[in-house]
Amino acid sequence: MDNALSVALMRELQALLANGNSAPDTPLLLDVLFSYRQLLGRLPEFDGVDAFRDRLAGCNLFDYVRSLLSAPEFQARIYDMPDSDLAVMAQLPDNLRLWFYLKDRTVGLQIALGRYEPEVLGALAGLLKPGMHCVDVGANIGLFTVLMAAAVGPAGGSVHAFEPFPSAFALLERNCAENQLQHSVQLHAAACHAASGSITIFSNPNPFGNMGHMFTPHHAGASITTGMVALTVPQVAVDEAVPADKRIGLVKIDIEGAEPHALRGMQRILQRDRPVLLAEFNPYCLRNMNESDPAEYLAQLRSYNYRVLDMADYLRGSDQQFEYHPTAGETLTQLVCLPN
Repeated sequence: MDNALSVALMRELQALLANGNSAPDTPLLLDVLFSYRQLLGRLPEFDGVDAFRDRLAGCNLFDYVRSLLSAPEFQARIYDMPDSDLAVMAQLPDNLRLWFYLKDRTVGLQIALGRYEPEVLGALAGLLKPGMHCVDVGANIGLFTVLMAAAVGPAGGSVHAFEPFPSAFALLERNCAENQLQHSVQLHAAACHAASGSITIFSNPNPFGNMGHMFTPHHAGASITTGMVALTVPQVAVDEAVPADKRIGLVKIDIEGAEPHALRGMQRILQRDRPVLLAEFNPYCLRNMNESDPAEYLAQLRSYNYRVLDMADYLRGSDQQFEYHPTAGETLTQLVCLPN
Protein backbone atom coordinates (compact mmCIF):
# COMPACT_ATOMS: atom_id res chain seq x y z
CA MET A 1 0.00 0.00 0.00
CA ASP A 2 1.60 3.27 -1.08
CA ASN A 3 2.22 6.10 1.37
CA ALA A 4 -0.32 8.50 -0.16
CA LEU A 5 -3.11 5.93 0.22
CA SER A 6 -2.08 5.19 3.81
CA VAL A 7 -2.23 8.90 4.64
CA ALA A 8 -5.65 9.30 2.95
CA LEU A 9 -7.07 6.30 4.84
CA MET A 10 -5.76 7.61 8.16
CA ARG A 11 -7.31 11.02 7.51
CA GLU A 12 -10.68 9.42 6.79
CA LEU A 13 -10.47 7.39 9.97
CA GLN A 14 -9.58 10.45 12.05
CA ALA A 15 -12.48 12.39 10.52
CA LEU A 16 -14.91 9.56 11.33
CA LEU A 17 -13.74 9.41 14.93
CA ALA A 18 -13.96 13.18 15.27
CA ASN A 19 -17.58 13.02 14.07
CA GLY A 20 -18.60 10.52 16.75
CA ASN A 21 -18.42 7.51 14.39
CA SER A 22 -21.22 8.91 12.21
CA ALA A 23 -20.46 8.04 8.60
CA PRO A 24 -21.66 9.74 5.41
CA ASP A 25 -23.93 8.01 2.90
CA THR A 26 -21.24 8.25 0.24
CA PRO A 27 -18.66 5.44 0.25
CA LEU A 28 -15.17 6.14 1.56
CA LEU A 29 -11.75 4.82 0.70
CA LEU A 30 -11.98 2.96 4.01
CA ASP A 31 -15.09 1.16 2.72
CA VAL A 32 -13.08 -0.23 -0.18
CA LEU A 33 -10.31 -1.50 2.05
CA PHE A 34 -12.47 -3.14 4.69
CA SER A 35 -15.18 -4.48 2.39
CA TYR A 36 -12.63 -6.28 0.24
CA ARG A 37 -11.02 -7.71 3.36
CA GLN A 38 -14.27 -8.86 4.98
CA LEU A 39 -16.36 -9.88 1.98
CA LEU A 40 -13.71 -11.18 -0.41
CA GLY A 41 -11.10 -12.23 2.15
CA ARG A 42 -8.32 -10.26 0.50
CA LEU A 43 -7.00 -6.75 -0.13
CA PRO A 44 -7.96 -4.93 -3.35
CA GLU A 45 -5.97 -5.90 -6.43
CA PHE A 46 -5.31 -2.19 -7.10
CA ASP A 47 -3.41 0.40 -5.09
CA GLY A 48 -3.22 4.15 -4.76
CA VAL A 49 -5.72 6.86 -3.97
CA ASP A 50 -6.80 7.35 -7.58
CA ALA A 51 -7.46 3.63 -8.09
CA PHE A 52 -9.51 3.48 -4.89
CA ARG A 53 -11.53 6.51 -5.97
CA ASP A 54 -12.12 4.98 -9.40
CA ARG A 55 -13.62 1.92 -7.70
CA LEU A 56 -16.16 4.22 -6.02
CA ALA A 57 -16.93 6.39 -9.04
CA GLY A 58 -20.66 6.98 -9.50
CA CYS A 59 -21.66 4.83 -6.49
CA ASN A 60 -23.53 5.57 -3.33
CA LEU A 61 -22.73 3.32 -0.37
CA PHE A 62 -25.69 0.99 -1.01
CA ASP A 63 -24.80 0.49 -4.68
CA TYR A 64 -21.16 -0.10 -3.85
CA VAL A 65 -21.95 -2.81 -1.28
CA ARG A 66 -24.49 -4.38 -3.62
CA SER A 67 -21.87 -4.56 -6.37
CA LEU A 68 -19.59 -6.54 -4.09
CA LEU A 69 -22.34 -8.86 -2.88
CA SER A 70 -23.35 -9.66 -6.45
CA ALA A 71 -19.79 -10.23 -7.64
CA PRO A 72 -19.05 -13.80 -8.81
CA GLU A 73 -16.03 -13.91 -6.50
CA PHE A 74 -18.18 -13.22 -3.46
CA GLN A 75 -20.90 -15.64 -4.56
CA ALA A 76 -18.31 -18.37 -5.03
CA ARG A 77 -16.85 -17.65 -1.61
CA ILE A 78 -20.26 -18.05 0.01
CA TYR A 79 -21.41 -21.19 -1.77
CA ASP A 80 -18.14 -23.02 -2.35
CA MET A 81 -17.00 -22.95 1.26
CA PRO A 82 -17.54 -26.15 3.28
CA ASP A 83 -19.24 -23.94 5.87
CA SER A 84 -21.09 -21.08 4.20
CA ASP A 85 -21.81 -19.21 7.46
CA LEU A 86 -19.55 -16.24 6.75
CA ALA A 87 -19.67 -13.88 9.73
CA VAL A 88 -19.25 -10.14 9.34
CA MET A 89 -19.47 -7.32 11.84
CA ALA A 90 -21.96 -4.48 12.22
CA GLN A 91 -21.24 -1.33 14.18
CA LEU A 92 -23.89 -0.49 16.78
CA PRO A 93 -24.39 2.74 18.71
CA ASP A 94 -22.11 3.48 21.68
CA ASN A 95 -19.15 1.67 20.10
CA LEU A 96 -20.78 -1.73 20.43
CA ARG A 97 -20.23 -4.34 17.72
CA LEU A 98 -22.24 -7.32 16.53
CA TRP A 99 -21.14 -10.27 14.45
CA PHE A 100 -23.81 -11.79 12.21
CA TYR A 101 -23.96 -14.37 9.46
CA LEU A 102 -24.11 -12.60 6.13
CA LYS A 103 -26.67 -15.06 4.82
CA ASP A 104 -28.97 -14.19 7.74
CA ARG A 105 -31.08 -11.60 5.95
CA THR A 106 -34.01 -11.81 8.36
CA VAL A 107 -32.18 -10.71 11.51
CA GLY A 108 -28.48 -10.07 10.98
CA LEU A 109 -28.66 -7.99 7.83
CA GLN A 110 -31.61 -6.00 9.17
CA ILE A 111 -29.56 -5.21 12.28
CA ALA A 112 -26.68 -4.00 10.13
CA LEU A 113 -29.07 -1.80 8.13
CA GLY A 114 -30.59 -0.35 11.30
CA ARG A 115 -34.04 -1.74 10.49
CA TYR A 116 -34.44 -4.52 13.04
CA GLU A 117 -37.32 -4.09 15.52
CA PRO A 118 -36.95 -0.34 16.06
CA GLU A 119 -39.88 -0.31 18.48
CA VAL A 120 -38.18 -2.80 20.79
CA LEU A 121 -34.98 -0.76 20.63
CA GLY A 122 -36.96 2.36 21.55
CA ALA A 123 -38.69 0.64 24.45
CA LEU A 124 -35.43 -0.74 25.82
CA ALA A 125 -33.79 2.68 25.67
CA GLY A 126 -36.45 4.05 28.00
CA LEU A 127 -36.79 1.07 30.33
CA LEU A 128 -33.25 -0.12 31.05
CA LYS A 129 -31.73 1.23 34.25
CA PRO A 130 -28.17 0.88 35.60
CA GLY A 131 -27.88 -2.13 37.87
CA MET A 132 -31.08 -3.79 36.61
CA HIS A 133 -31.22 -7.56 36.19
CA CYS A 134 -32.76 -8.69 32.89
CA VAL A 135 -33.77 -11.87 31.08
CA ASP A 136 -33.59 -12.33 27.29
CA VAL A 137 -35.66 -15.33 26.21
CA GLY A 138 -34.89 -16.09 22.57
CA ALA A 139 -31.66 -14.10 22.41
CA ASN A 140 -30.82 -15.12 18.84
CA ILE A 141 -27.38 -13.70 17.95
CA GLY A 142 -27.46 -11.28 20.86
CA LEU A 143 -28.50 -7.79 19.75
CA PHE A 144 -30.76 -7.16 22.73
CA THR A 145 -28.54 -9.11 25.13
CA VAL A 146 -25.59 -6.89 24.22
CA LEU A 147 -27.62 -3.68 24.51
CA MET A 148 -29.10 -4.76 27.85
CA ALA A 149 -25.75 -5.78 29.31
CA ALA A 150 -24.02 -2.61 28.15
CA ALA A 151 -26.74 -0.52 29.84
CA VAL A 152 -27.08 -2.39 33.14
CA GLY A 153 -23.75 -4.16 33.61
CA PRO A 154 -21.41 -1.30 34.64
CA ALA A 155 -23.54 -0.65 37.74
CA GLY A 156 -23.72 -4.31 38.74
CA GLY A 157 -26.70 -5.44 36.67
CA SER A 158 -26.86 -8.67 34.70
CA VAL A 159 -28.55 -10.43 31.81
CA HIS A 160 -29.57 -14.09 31.60
CA ALA A 161 -29.83 -14.92 27.89
CA PHE A 162 -31.43 -18.09 26.51
CA GLU A 163 -30.91 -19.37 22.95
CA PRO A 164 -31.31 -23.03 21.90
CA PHE A 165 -30.09 -22.98 18.28
CA PRO A 166 -26.36 -23.80 18.06
CA SER A 167 -25.63 -21.50 15.10
CA ALA A 168 -27.28 -18.52 16.78
CA PHE A 169 -25.81 -19.36 20.21
CA ALA A 170 -22.29 -19.42 18.75
CA LEU A 171 -22.68 -15.81 17.63
CA LEU A 172 -24.45 -14.83 20.85
CA GLU A 173 -21.41 -16.05 22.75
CA ARG A 174 -19.03 -14.38 20.32
CA ASN A 175 -20.87 -11.06 20.50
CA CYS A 176 -20.79 -10.97 24.29
CA ALA A 177 -17.04 -11.63 24.17
CA GLU A 178 -16.50 -9.07 21.39
CA ASN A 179 -18.02 -6.37 23.60
CA GLN A 180 -16.34 -7.65 26.79
CA LEU A 181 -19.66 -8.29 28.50
CA GLN A 182 -18.97 -11.77 29.87
CA HIS A 183 -18.90 -10.47 33.44
CA SER A 184 -22.52 -9.28 33.24
CA VAL A 185 -24.08 -11.96 30.98
CA GLN A 186 -25.00 -15.53 31.80
CA LEU A 187 -25.62 -17.55 28.65
CA HIS A 188 -27.90 -20.59 28.50
CA ALA A 189 -27.83 -22.86 25.44
CA ALA A 190 -31.39 -23.99 26.01
CA ALA A 191 -35.01 -23.44 25.08
CA CYS A 192 -37.35 -22.00 27.69
CA HIS A 193 -40.42 -23.98 28.71
CA ALA A 194 -42.61 -24.75 31.70
CA ALA A 195 -40.19 -27.32 33.12
CA SER A 196 -36.66 -28.58 32.58
CA GLY A 197 -35.92 -31.50 30.28
CA SER A 198 -35.34 -31.72 26.54
CA ILE A 199 -37.35 -30.69 23.51
CA THR A 200 -37.28 -31.10 19.74
CA ILE A 201 -37.03 -27.89 17.76
CA PHE A 202 -36.77 -27.45 14.03
CA SER A 203 -34.10 -25.49 12.18
CA ASN A 204 -34.80 -23.70 8.92
CA PRO A 205 -32.16 -24.82 6.38
CA ASN A 206 -32.97 -21.90 4.04
CA PRO A 207 -29.54 -20.35 3.39
CA PHE A 208 -30.99 -16.84 3.55
CA GLY A 209 -33.27 -17.41 6.53
CA ASN A 210 -33.26 -16.34 10.15
CA MET A 211 -30.26 -17.93 11.86
CA GLY A 212 -32.44 -18.07 14.98
CA HIS A 213 -34.51 -20.43 12.87
CA MET A 214 -37.87 -21.64 14.11
CA PHE A 215 -39.01 -22.94 17.48
CA THR A 216 -41.43 -25.84 17.12
CA PRO A 217 -42.40 -28.27 19.92
CA HIS A 218 -42.92 -32.00 19.47
CA HIS A 219 -46.58 -31.77 18.48
CA ALA A 220 -46.23 -29.38 15.53
CA GLY A 221 -47.95 -30.58 12.40
CA ALA A 222 -46.17 -32.10 9.43
CA SER A 223 -47.04 -29.14 7.22
CA ILE A 224 -45.00 -26.89 9.51
CA THR A 225 -41.96 -29.17 9.93
CA THR A 226 -41.66 -30.37 6.31
CA GLY A 227 -38.17 -29.51 5.06
CA MET A 228 -36.96 -28.52 8.52
CA VAL A 229 -34.01 -30.06 10.37
CA ALA A 230 -34.94 -31.51 13.77
CA LEU A 231 -32.73 -30.80 16.78
CA THR A 232 -33.10 -32.12 20.30
CA VAL A 233 -31.93 -29.50 22.79
CA PRO A 234 -32.13 -28.88 26.54
CA GLN A 235 -35.15 -27.03 27.82
CA VAL A 236 -35.24 -25.13 31.08
CA ALA A 237 -37.67 -23.24 33.25
CA VAL A 238 -36.42 -19.68 33.67
CA ASP A 239 -37.20 -19.76 37.39
CA GLU A 240 -34.81 -22.70 37.77
CA ALA A 241 -32.05 -21.20 35.64
CA VAL A 242 -32.03 -17.70 37.15
CA PRO A 243 -30.80 -17.58 40.77
CA ALA A 244 -33.51 -16.65 43.25
CA ASP A 245 -31.42 -13.79 44.65
CA LYS A 246 -31.66 -11.95 41.32
CA ARG A 247 -34.59 -9.54 41.28
CA ILE A 248 -35.52 -9.28 37.61
CA GLY A 249 -36.61 -5.88 36.34
CA LEU A 250 -37.15 -6.62 32.64
CA VAL A 251 -37.89 -9.68 30.50
CA LYS A 252 -37.73 -9.71 26.71
CA ILE A 253 -39.35 -12.80 25.20
CA ASP A 254 -39.56 -13.70 21.50
CA ILE A 255 -39.64 -17.44 20.77
CA GLU A 256 -41.87 -17.93 17.73
CA GLY A 257 -45.13 -18.65 19.52
CA ALA A 258 -43.77 -20.66 22.45
CA GLU A 259 -44.17 -17.73 24.84
CA PRO A 260 -47.12 -19.25 26.78
CA HIS A 261 -45.00 -22.28 27.73
CA ALA A 262 -41.98 -20.23 28.78
CA LEU A 263 -44.08 -17.87 30.89
CA ARG A 264 -45.39 -20.82 32.89
CA GLY A 265 -41.76 -21.54 33.77
CA MET A 266 -41.14 -18.10 35.28
CA GLN A 267 -43.94 -17.81 37.81
CA ARG A 268 -41.61 -16.81 40.66
CA ILE A 269 -40.16 -13.96 38.63
CA LEU A 270 -43.55 -12.74 37.41
CA GLN A 271 -45.25 -12.88 40.80
CA ARG A 272 -42.41 -11.78 43.06
CA ASP A 273 -40.27 -9.46 40.92
CA ARG A 274 -43.00 -7.95 38.70
CA PRO A 275 -40.69 -7.17 35.76
CA VAL A 276 -41.73 -5.25 32.68
CA LEU A 277 -42.31 -7.71 29.82
CA LEU A 278 -41.43 -7.00 26.20
CA ALA A 279 -43.21 -9.81 24.36
CA GLU A 280 -43.87 -10.65 20.75
CA PHE A 281 -47.48 -11.42 19.84
CA ASN A 282 -47.46 -13.56 16.70
CA PRO A 283 -50.89 -15.17 16.12
CA TYR A 284 -49.62 -17.35 13.26
CA CYS A 285 -46.78 -18.86 15.30
CA LEU A 286 -48.91 -19.23 18.41
CA ARG A 287 -51.60 -21.13 16.52
CA ASN A 288 -49.58 -23.15 14.02
CA MET A 289 -46.33 -23.88 15.81
CA ASN A 290 -47.43 -24.32 19.40
CA GLU A 291 -51.17 -25.04 19.27
CA SER A 292 -51.84 -21.98 21.41
CA ASP A 293 -54.83 -19.71 21.05
CA PRO A 294 -53.72 -16.06 20.62
CA ALA A 295 -56.63 -14.77 22.72
CA GLU A 296 -55.76 -17.22 25.49
CA TYR A 297 -52.15 -16.05 25.42
CA LEU A 298 -53.29 -12.47 26.02
CA ALA A 299 -55.58 -13.68 28.79
CA GLN A 300 -52.61 -15.51 30.32
CA LEU A 301 -50.55 -12.30 30.37
CA ARG A 302 -53.40 -10.41 32.01
CA SER A 303 -53.93 -13.20 34.54
CA TYR A 304 -50.52 -12.29 35.97
CA ASN A 305 -52.01 -8.85 36.76
CA TYR A 306 -50.33 -7.07 33.86
CA ARG A 307 -51.59 -4.34 31.56
CA VAL A 308 -50.92 -5.35 27.94
CA LEU A 309 -50.12 -2.49 25.56
CA ASP A 310 -49.24 -2.28 21.90
CA MET A 311 -45.60 -1.19 21.96
CA ALA A 312 -46.18 1.46 19.30
CA ASP A 313 -48.95 2.98 21.42
CA TYR A 314 -46.79 2.78 24.53
CA LEU A 315 -43.97 4.68 22.83
CA ARG A 316 -46.46 7.39 21.86
CA GLY A 317 -47.48 7.73 25.51
CA SER A 318 -50.81 5.91 25.26
CA ASP A 319 -52.01 3.68 28.11
CA GLN A 320 -54.75 2.03 26.04
CA GLN A 321 -54.86 -1.75 26.41
CA PHE A 322 -54.13 -3.89 23.38
CA GLU A 323 -57.09 -5.70 21.83
CA TYR A 324 -56.78 -8.70 19.54
CA HIS A 325 -59.18 -8.94 16.62
CA PRO A 326 -58.90 -12.33 14.85
CA THR A 327 -60.64 -10.96 11.78
CA ALA A 328 -57.80 -8.46 11.29
CA GLY A 329 -55.46 -11.24 10.16
CA GLU A 330 -52.21 -12.61 11.56
CA THR A 331 -50.56 -9.27 12.30
CA LEU A 332 -47.42 -9.51 14.41
CA THR A 333 -47.42 -7.00 17.27
CA GLN A 334 -44.75 -6.10 19.79
CA LEU A 335 -46.22 -5.78 23.29
CA VAL A 336 -45.23 -3.98 26.45
CA CYS A 337 -46.70 -5.60 29.56
CA LEU A 338 -46.66 -3.43 32.68
CA PRO A 339 -47.38 -4.75 36.18
CA ASN A 340 -50.45 -3.29 37.86
